[in-house]
Amino acid sequence: MTYEQSSGPMVLLVDDHAAIRDLATRILTLEGYRVITAENGEEALALASTLDGQLGLVVTDLQMPVMDGLELATRLARLKPTLPVLFISGFANSVAVPGPILAKPFGADALLAAVAQFLPVHLPS
Repeated sequence: MTYEQSSGPMVLLVDDHAAIRDLATRILTLEGYRVITAENGEEALALASTLDGQLGLVVTDLQMPVMDGLELATRLARLKPTLPVLFISGFANSVAVPGPILAKPFGADALLAAVAQFLPVHLPS
């Protein structure tokens, strides 16, 4: 788990690939978001349960070991029914998900635009 300090809205970023987590974390923190990372759904669920009222969005990969993104979203919906989930996947065109999906590979602008649909952009001062 990584926690990046900022004063903006909090995003939980879940992906089993460290390079994707690191890149997306840099993009989001430069835009002013606070980012917490997890490498699978089980870890993300444990983190989300401790962040009562602080978490604004979950960005999760669909295919991960231990617990995939769909199972994570289902369990989060029981725990925090109003928490939005943005899915990311290299198989975005071939999978039906209960929410928006961002296709991998994605650039900084696409990630920021997708996140901004749920959370206001918060530029650091």
